[in-house]
Amino acid sequence: MNAMVLAIVFTSAATDSYIYSSPPPYQYKSPPPSPYVYKSPPSIAESASKTVEQNEKSNNDILHKLATSSIGQKENVKKWTKIGVIGQSLDLKLRQAESNKVNISVNPNGSGDFKTITEAINNISAPNNRRVFVFIAPGLYREKIVISQDLHFITFLGDATNKPIITGNDKASTIGSDGKPLMTLKSATVAVDADYFIAINIVFENTASPRIGSNNDQAVALRISGNKCAFYNSDFYGFQDTLYDHKGLHYFNGCTIQGTTDFIFGNGRSLYEGCTLNSIAQNSGFITAQKRSSLTIDSGFSILKSKVIGSGQVYLGRPWGDYSRVIFSYTYMDNLVLPQGWVDTMDDGHHHNLLNTSVVDLDPILLEDLHGYEDCRTKMLKNLSDSISFMVRLGSLAVAVLGPWPSGANF
Repeated sequence: MNAMVLAIVFTSAATDSYIYSSPPPYQYKSPPPSPYVYKSPPSIAESASKTVEQNEKSNNDILHKLATSSIGQKENVKKWTKIGVIGQSLDLKLRQAESNKVNISVNPNGSGDFKTITEAINNISAPNNRRVFVFIAPGLYREKIVISQDLHFITFLGDATNKPIITGNDKASTIGSDGKPLMTLKSATVAVDADYFIAINIVFENTASPRIGSNNDQAVALRISGNKCAFYNSDFYGFQDTLYDHKGLHYFNGCTIQGTTDFIFGNGRSLYEGCTLNSIAQNSGFITAQKRSSLTIDSGFSILKSKVIGSGQVYLGRPWGDYSRVIFSYTYMDNLVLPQGWVDTMDDGHHHNLLNTSVVDLDPILLEDLHGYEDCRTKMLKNLSDSISFMVRLGSLAVAVLGPWPSGANF
């Protein structure tokens, strides 16, 4: 807006008499047309749909590159195309649900359709077969939420600049309504048993911190047990057992997962892309505890183009199952990561058949941050006799492996 300055100048008159003359009539002239044409921003639902579509395309591109690479086995391309992974962005159920969307809103001040998230969920008819966008206003929601397995296709959508926080403080030792301890599974602040769940710009939190010497203070912020679920720009805050990646196919993009011990654990088959894994351990801790119990189970955690930061000293993981599988690819690791990388036992004291592998993109700068490559390699190689871990140089990559030295390997 242009500011107009009106200047009034007084001058002395040459005569004693003052003759008033009226100014010429004011004629309004409209300003020239502005070249700017206002366009209303896309709705949140449209933005979310676009984000999902972009990530779906990106995921398919990644799958195709993996399938056609030497490590991905070229013969898998036909098989994957046949089952719909490549060449079809959405499966039939999802396409039908996305074509019949509905929006509801939650705001504690009463301006939305509901004041609590629980009320919104309880008002979705089961079984649900349409995409339901639940727009959640910024704020702190002290609720314990369970999305049952017949409420598929639900999306939690928050404000990226002021994410809503869903918080709780239950832990495994908390006594439930039946008079028994909840145990880890039921300690979750939010539990999702349904398929096709999506969360965008949401904070999941469990504030229960473990007591010194206690073995039953696991406190889950989110348990995800549904299949084909995705999380974008969402955060998971807790201490021990923050994110229970229980089972199913899951995708995490641009998320922060924070904790002290086993803060990503479970038997899910999941990709974590562009995520921040933040340790808040005071002494030592573990990032992952994957629970693959058999060679025939197709599960594992793949952590891609992410970063490991925080406090304390952490191991990349420890095995919860006999055939645990975790992969770190092209991931930045700060110097809190212990050079050993992995341990091969859980609290039961039993050794496991370890198949954990990490591939980490380490340029000279990152190598310095990881204690220096030579130092790291030396410390890891000392553990070879125990079949715990080793690190070797493969061109521009450094590979950290949990398990026995491969037969016939020549690096």
